[in-house]
Amino acid sequence: MRIFRKKGFTLLELIIVLAIIAVMSAMIIPSFVGQDENKQRVVDGASNYYTAVQHLMSKFSRVERDYTGAHDLDTNAGNKVIIYDKDFGGNRPIRDFVFIAMEVKDTKVLWVDAYADDDSDIAQAQVLSRKHRSEGDPNHAFVSAFMDEMNALFDGQDGFYYALVYYDDELEDDLNGTPGNNLVKVVMTGYGDHELPIYTGPVEGEEASAPFLKYTLDNMGFSDVGRLSTGNFFGVQSSWFTTQDGVNKYYGEGGTYFRLNND
Repeated sequence: MRIFRKKGFTLLELIIVLAIIAVMSAMIIPSFVGQDENKQRVVDGASNYYTAVQHLMSKFSRVERDYTGAHDLDTNAGNKVIIYDKDFGGNRPIRDFVFIAMEVKDTKVLWVDAYADDDSDIAQAQVLSRKHRSEGDPNHAFVSAFMDEMNALFDGQDGFYYALVYYDDELEDDLNGTPGNNLVKVVMTGYGDHELPIYTGPVEGEEASAPFLKYTLDNMGFSDVGRLSTGNFFGVQSSWFTTQDGVNKYYGEGGTYFRLNND
């Protein structure tokens, strides 16, 4: 009877297999490492911007300087961010929410866009529509000051930055009130290499609600921390925010959206 012996791997075959594994590891591992580094980079960028915006917006609220420029001081003009009030001793808010977008290139701020509204979605929709980037806009004096001071204050990475700021307007009718640290609250900041897409729907009133919700679902959802569902790396720094009805809302967790959760 013939006896068949099972043949093992030769040394050459083992070397070839090990070489293939090494090549595949060299291709795959850096990819995962690079993704982790990019996620951390954009999260750090949003965090640094959060600190800068909180400092700057708090400063504006206490500075005796008119950021409305030559424009009138109509307090009903919702697209103005703040107005100077001599009796108040500084600048006070016009609306509850301010949404700010900004681009940095070669460590310099290229442009700033800002809009204020009592509805956070409308403030965001107005800015994301990109209709207010001109010297004729009522907020030009404010955005110019914001850009100048941010250039001096913030040495950020190149890319696109976003911030949603809440103003406590309880002081609006109390000119004897003393502004404190809680007058201005940065609710959320975001940072990424790519600008968020243009919003083309309605930008005012109830008719803007459904189209803007669809926009956020399509473009601003998160697959995980540091990455949008669109695939772009995007970091968020956010804080707890208690509304008047006592409900806590949160921004930017994986699986949520870069917006106020109105659900």
